[in-house]
Amino acid sequence: MTTPLLFFILGCISAFIACIFSYLIASFLDEAGEEIKFLNLRWHMNKYLKMYKEATLRENGRIGRCYYLVYISWFASMTFFALMIGSKLNAL
Repeated sequence: MTTPLLFFILGCISAFIACIFSYLIASFLDEAGEEIKFLNLRWHMNKYLKMYKEATLRENGRIGRCYYLVYISWFASMTFFALMIGSKLNAL
């Protein structure tokens, strides 16, 4: 398996995990009574992350785990895709 392919696979897995946690956050907010637009979830995710942080802080005094996992997985996916492009360019 080549290095760019490995980075591509890891980036896709990280992005998929971020999508799952984003959906979990939106579901939590929907159950909490907040209005969520699931079709525009990608465009309003920062707003929903802020709402999730505030809601979990009010509920139990701590920020929910999904809040950090979304940021970590999105950052990991962007890093892997950047490494994939960099290794492809380096091969030229």
